Amino acid sequence: MAGRIAFRPGKDWEDALMVATLLDLVTLRLARFWTRSRLRRLFFTAIEIDGDPLDYRGKPHELLVGFALSFCLLAPVAAGAAALLAVAEAEAAGSVLLAYAICGALAFGYGVAGYAARGYLLSRLAWRGVTGRQDGSMLQFGFLWLSWAVAFLLSAGLCVPRACRALAAYRWRFTRWGGLRGGFTGRAEQLEPEWRRIWLVHVLPLYAAAFWVLFERDWHPAALPWELELAFDEMVRNEAGLILLWVAGGLWLYSGLMQFRIAWLRWLVNGCALGPIRFYCRLDGAYATHRLQQGILWVEGLVCAAFLLLLLTGGAETGFFGELGYPSFVWLASAMIFAAWLAARYLHLRFVFWPLMEQLLPSVAVINVTAAEQAGGEDRKQAAFPAGIADLGYAHFL
Repeated sequence: MAGRIAFRPGKDWEDALMVATLLDLVTLRLARFWTRSRLRRLFFTAIEIDGDPLDYRGKPHELLVGFALSFCLLAPVAAGAAALLAVAEAEAAGSVLLAYAICGALAFGYGVAGYAARGYLLSRLAWRGVTGRQDGSMLQFGFLWLSWAVAFLLSAGLCVPRACRALAAYRWRFTRWGGLRGGFTGRAEQLEPEWRRIWLVHVLPLYAAAFWVLFERDWHPAALPWELELAFDEMVRNEAGLILLWVAGGLWLYSGLMQFRIAWLRWLVNGCALGPIRFYCRLDGAYATHRLQQGILWVEGLVCAAFLLLLLTGGAETGFFGELGYPSFVWLASAMIFAAWLAARYLHLRFVFWPLMEQLLPSVAVINVTAAEQAGGEDRKQAAFPAGIADLGYAHFL
């Protein structure tokens, strides 16, 4: 028997998102533990599977505790890394190797934190009284994430379909819903055509630019960091061309990844399983991409406007705040970038994520939904380590 998924959101979610954005701005995101819990509760309770809604049971203080624990663990490490970089010579090969080692550590930590965030979310989500959980090792998943991040760099991004397959298979192999065990049957070859199109148009040009930078710098390993530093310095001197090229490249990549996410979500839903329960997604990728173009353009336009405002007001010696010293400009730039990031996040959630969910969820059918009765009673086991710094929300739920 197939069950349908209904998505019945109210206007409360839109209002809560606006309030959350304003509170994040005023409190420098310290209020996000409360606002995120409210947004999640409104989102998940709007999802009905076979007539019964999901129930999100997470508490704000759990997110706060997870963040505090993560901060206590990572702050000394980050301070030590910053001190080592500060005392290293700019031209020294050791400082370059240290910088790349720090990037690798960040990639590993991102994978660990994301896996923990998904485990927390599953343990606080219930349907018909049954909660989920996630087994497996955060450290093992962190190393898996790091290995595919390195493979991404070495293959110029061509390995993305295989990386998606390996990461999804690990997540779902250790997913439990009551007494049901998760599994994943998706194949990398199913994503290849869509990713090849995105790669040719949105990824390859950026890799070609990075290749040219390395070629011009005689293949020095620090060439790309030098170019980023040069871009910032030229922004200060009102030579905006280089920094705007970097911004345009990032937005071009964002546009491609959002298009690929549509195909990725459909592929992911069709491949995951819980015991005998299967899912079938009928989402029209071309129509969904067309619907999301306006939201993507909103985000890209805001980012471009924010950088232009920064250049005209404080990011140049001839700007309105040209008399500011370098430290004052850094503070001004940080404040403007933070505000622009919050606004872009609001636009992304409101005009990209939300419309995508409105199209995706009703297009999903749950095959053998009656088998959920085999899940047994409520599983009260909860995640031992709550979500912390990388509590990334819906992306890691899947």
